[in-house]
Amino acid sequence: MSKSDELMPQKYDYRITLVGDTYKAEVIRRRTSQGTTVECQRQGFGSREEALAWAFVELKNYLEQRKKAKDAAKAARKRRREFEKEIDKMSLQALASLVHAGVHSRLSYIREYLRLAMEGLWEAYAFELYAKKGHSEKQGIQLANETVGENWTRRFENALSGKLDAIRDVLRETSVERANGLRTEVIKAQHAASNRAKELLHSLRKLPGSKIITICVDNQFNQFDVAEDGRIGHAPTHESLLLRELDEGLERQGVLILRQFIPGSSAEVRAPNGKVISIPWKAIYGVSLDTVNWRGLTAEELERRCTTNPDGSRSTEDFVIYKDADEWLPQRFKST
Repeated sequence: MSKSDELMPQKYDYRITLVGDTYKAEVIRRRTSQGTTVECQRQGFGSREEALAWAFVELKNYLEQRKKAKDAAKAARKRRREFEKEIDKMSLQALASLVHAGVHSRLSYIREYLRLAMEGLWEAYAFELYAKKGHSEKQGIQLANETVGENWTRRFENALSGKLDAIRDVLRETSVERANGLRTEVIKAQHAASNRAKELLHSLRKLPGSKIITICVDNQFNQFDVAEDGRIGHAPTHESLLLRELDEGLERQGVLILRQFIPGSSAEVRAPNGKVISIPWKAIYGVSLDTVNWRGLTAEELERRCTTNPDGSRSTEDFVIYKDADEWLPQRFKST
């Protein structure tokens, strides 16, 4: 054994020790610099040479077996990834048909995948209703139950009929239409944003959690999703689009409404089927934009604006906290 081998011992090796009048041979695996595991051993050899010969053969066999096991595991992982890619491409109707037939070798995986996909669709549909369409959480849950299904049985029936695939397609089209409704991305991507718009966006990003920004200019509404890590929308150009809308709001006396999903918060809602689900509380801030500056709305005036209907009546939204925008606006822009 060389000096370098002594400094850096092999992970798999053998060890010969004298026990009484005979020799013991061990095939070992070094887990750490201080610990080893004996994979196989034999004792009672009459000479060190006999022990070495046995250990040499056993170590070779052990390494070959490990390689076969490693190759088999690698092949299994590859087959699993290929299978999962195929599953990802399948429609909910096709997945439900496989579950209904009940003969697939990976039936349990397909069933669980379908269950999670249907739950995700239910949540996406309910979120679209109460976060984007203005429905209350209760209305969103009720409509999601009626449309997607309130339990496995109803959702599975809707998946088999193809209804859930149709709903998923509508949600995707709605997202595309919303993005296209923000005007032509090519034009807006060329917008040179003002320092005021950039500073306001920087302040918005500093608020923790995911958020929805709504900008209203001349009774026209545009919405932007902001992820927890600060990413705007789902395309690289969406940040430029948002900055342009901020500048237009500043130039034309618009209003910005920020809906923040409060991290770590949770409110329990009981669905019509009796199931209790958790949804986050939301903090809502408002900012009045104008050509000179901007002013943070107080919680009182923001709540009055958001809950007063055109006919003068009042309507409320559950699990919402109206807050002063001055809590996060840059210091030099706070209202006086």
